[in-house]
Amino acid sequence: MSVQLDSANAVANAQNSQAGVWEQPVEHASRIERHELENAPFVSDAGEVRGPGAGDREGATRIDGDATNAGGRTQTETADGKPVLVDPLHESPEVSITRERTAVEEGGQLYAISDQLVFTTGSGNDSVQVTQNPNGSLNFDVNGETYEVELARGQEITIRAGDGDDTIEIDSGVSVNFVIEGGRGDDVINALGSGDNRIAGGAGNDTVQVGTGNNYVEGGAGDDAISVLGDGRNVIYGGAGNDQITGGQGVDYIDAGAGDDRIDGVAGNNILIGSLGNNLIHTGTGDSRVYAGNDTTVVNNGGNDVINAPEAIADRISAEAGASNTVVNVVLDPSLGRSITIEGSEEFVSRVQDDIQMLRNSPFGQQMLAEFDQAAVSGNTVTIRELQNEQNGYASMIPTYISNGQAGRGSDVTISYNPSFFLEQLPAPSVILYHEMSHAFNAVTGTFMPGEYDGGAQGDQHPDFGLIHPERQAVGLPTSHPPFDFGDGRVTNTNPYPLTENGIREEMGLDLRPSYNGL
Repeated sequence: MSVQLDSANAVANAQNSQAGVWEQPVEHASRIERHELENAPFVSDAGEVRGPGAGDREGATRIDGDATNAGGRTQTETADGKPVLVDPLHESPEVSITRERTAVEEGGQLYAISDQLVFTTGSGNDSVQVTQNPNGSLNFDVNGETYEVELARGQEITIRAGDGDDTIEIDSGVSVNFVIEGGRGDDVINALGSGDNRIAGGAGNDTVQVGTGNNYVEGGAGDDAISVLGDGRNVIYGGAGNDQITGGQGVDYIDAGAGDDRIDGVAGNNILIGSLGNNLIHTGTGDSRVYAGNDTTVVNNGGNDVINAPEAIADRISAEAGASNTVVNVVLDPSLGRSITIEGSEEFVSRVQDDIQMLRNSPFGQQMLAEFDQAAVSGNTVTIRELQNEQNGYASMIPTYISNGQAGRGSDVTISYNPSFFLEQLPAPSVILYHEMSHAFNAVTGTFMPGEYDGGAQGDQHPDFGLIHPERQAVGLPTSHPPFDFGDGRVTNTNPYPLTENGIREEMGLDLRPSYNGL
């Protein structure tokens, strides 16, 4: 039997095609989640396209996000094999507009887990401007063509600009979530609204600004300038190149990536990573956690920072008046994690390599990677596979359990990972990845604890009452199982703390997760 274990709330589902556990994503208001799927089945429509027609905005073409076009429908699939139904809604010399719904099949019926209205401009130096009307509809200006857009419930908008030096402007009054793909070229992307946006600059020297939402930004290859103007929770990956990244007033997770980068934390209790290259990190005025590489200069501008760094750069770590540093010596081993296989697009592989590099700089992460490399010697390996258009993460394996005080034989494990997925309760993609890595540790070592949690002193009033033990193991919470000797003096009834989600949360200065189901 194959089992999936995930970072979000798990529910048993007998119709799961893998005969294991069907994972339900954490509820997120802007998306059609699985708990809503019964209300949103696809239908075999064969009628004409609804919309576009004459809009209320003079001269604008009206686009109905709830429109379908079964006659022109084509089907593609995500990198992880989920079908995507593509309905063409409008075509012009400047832009094509489609509705794309990522689907899962259950009980002979297709259900949408992602619904996106997609504007594709193609190659060329494109200009896209978006504002929002009082009634919630959106005004698009695409290379001089105007559109009035009404979205379906739970729908997001994707802008695929393609090659060229593109300019994309999302007005500060826009509250809708956007997915923006800049493509190759030197792009300017100003997503200044309050939506939770996911932005990929692509190759080129890009300039990206984000507003007050909780944003995810990948700069991609090139010398990028990325800045946060609001106070949301942002996750930023600079990627390869010499990047300049400026945080905002909220809590930011910033990984500069390879290259000679500069990070300015500004304010907030940030997580700042400058692993590869000659980096300069100004931590800002909050209490930050820093992961510094072999060639990094760190300046604490006013907080109580914890800095994980090699001893060789000790003289390049300083604190301004009123600030204090706690430096944790880390011995870097670039070979750690060499046994992990990464499967997906070129962008995904590069992005996951940044996460693994961060774990090489992490005292707890080093222990996790070492466990994987040791297990690979015995033939049990870890694969990280791209997960697209699904707001979740999970690990799949054939589980073997502790029995009579002895570990099982272990098995290979595949982690399905969406690197742009995070929530306030799951505050960074790397935390979600680490949760799945904790499952992977149990898989490759044969140390899943059988049984279900009895709720402790709270009994059936505990939010995790009846939860399978492996999920509490991964978080780092006590189970009802007798303590087990994991070796090296690690006797516990959950996973060794450095190998758990709460372990990495504590190291990063994040709030601990008090239960699995309660988040």
